[in-house]
Amino acid sequence: MRIDCFHKSQAGFTLVEIMVAFAILGLVAGAVLSVFSSGPGRIAYADNERMAVVAVKSLLDELGTERVIEAGEWQGDLQTGGHWKLAIEPYDDAKRDPDRQRVVTPYLVRAHATAGTAWNAARVDIETVRLKVGGP
Repeated sequence: MRIDCFHKSQAGFTLVEIMVAFAILGLVAGAVLSVFSSGPGRIAYADNERMAVVAVKSLLDELGTERVIEAGEWQGDLQTGGHWKLAIEPYDDAKRDPDRQRVVTPYLVRAHATAGTAWNAARVDIETVRLKVGGP
């Protein structure tokens, strides 16, 4: 009785099938790693954006209480890194008729803050109108 080792009915994978499987596995692994590797950068950017928003909100909250509403520009550095800028100017209506007596005077306020390093810096710009009681 003769035993034949190479039957066509033997189960198994060919070298080509194995190579295709590894190529697909490599593509999937690359896609998954790229998603997970960008996570820390996105977290750092979100944290910087949060710090910039808090800085701008603090600047706007100071207006009328700790900082007098008057035309001018101010700027400074954030303690956590980055900088801020506040610009106040009379609103268009106040520019057109500066001699008019007003109960309240509108001012255009531009607040800007940048937080973080160059590669993940977040920038926030807000424009709003604030009212000052009395004349300019």
